[in-house]
Parts: sequence; structure tokens; C-alpha cells
Amino acid sequence: MAHVIFLKGINVGGHRRLQPSQMAKTLKAFKLINIGAAGTFIALGNHPSESLRQAIQANAPFLLELMMCEANELLQIWATNPFTGWAENKQLVPFVSVMAQANTQPVETPFFVPNEDDWKVKVLKIQHRFVFGIYKREMKALAALSQLEKMLQTSLTTRNRNTFQKIIYILETEGQ
Repeated sequence: MAHVIFLKGINVGGHRRLQPSQMAKTLKAFKLINIGAAGTFIALGNHPSESLRQAIQANAPFLLELMMCEANELLQIWATNPFTGWAENKQLVPFVSVMAQANTQPVETPFFVPNEDDWKVKVLKIQHRFVFGIYKREMKALAALSQLEKMLQTSLTTRNRNTFQKIIYILETEGQ
């Protein structure tokens, strides 16, 4: 079964540098497809998740924090069209954050970070380990995403909607 892997905090501001494209080549036995420089992979091979996790860590020069999900899980959640009702706006960026662990406490959505009057991040929906939202295209949004992690009490890694659309396209065309 295919997996989607999200590395947290690599290649940010010149720190924790890693070459995801090289890692994908090195781990070709896992049929890794690299998506961008943020450390997002699709593993099309039928390998146990723990073997995949160990192989990725073994090929990194530092300890990685990674979130992994089965491709089917992501496809099912994406099929619910989590961004329904959101109007396109060039000043807002739709995002998906992947939680290290599923949120066990019900969270009423939508909610705003830091607050509704001066929000930088708006969470539209939380489904299992996925947080769907929008953030304002400004520097303070990064701090608000950090606040979101504290509010949900779990580690998060965030990608924009375009990255997820590319993941879904690859899963649907190259198989799960």
C-alpha cells in the first residue's frame, strides 16, 4: 500500500538542509516520488510503514520528525472536498497541516488564530490527522501556525493546498 510522508522543519531558512530529490533516488527500492524541497514524498511501493520510516531516517544527516499516512486515508479525506465554501483570494493561502497524532478532543471549527478580530490563520476543518485552513499571506502567519500547534497539543507540519493537489493527482494517476 502506498504512503505519503511529510518531513517537518527541513530546508527552512538554510537550516536542517536535506536534499529530498537525492533521498528519493537513494531509496528507489521504496518507489519514492519527491514533491518539492519541503520533504514531501509518496512511496508507491508496498512496504511496511516502519521499514519506510527507518530507511528515510537512516539516510538523513540529522534526526527527522516525520508524519506518514496511508494513501487511501488521504484520498478518502480529500474526496470530502475540505475546502468547500472557501472563496479564492490572492491574499489568502489554503493549507493542510498533518498532525503527528490524531486529535482526540473534539474541536469546534471554524476557529481563528490568534483571534477572530485579527486572525492570521483560520482553521476550516479538522479531520482525523489533517487540519484544513487558510492563512494570510504575511510573515506573522508563520507564528500563528506555531500557535496552532500549541493549541492542538501535537506536532504539525504544513503544506499548501497546491502540494496536496499534486499528491492527489499522483496517487490517482500512478496508483496507490
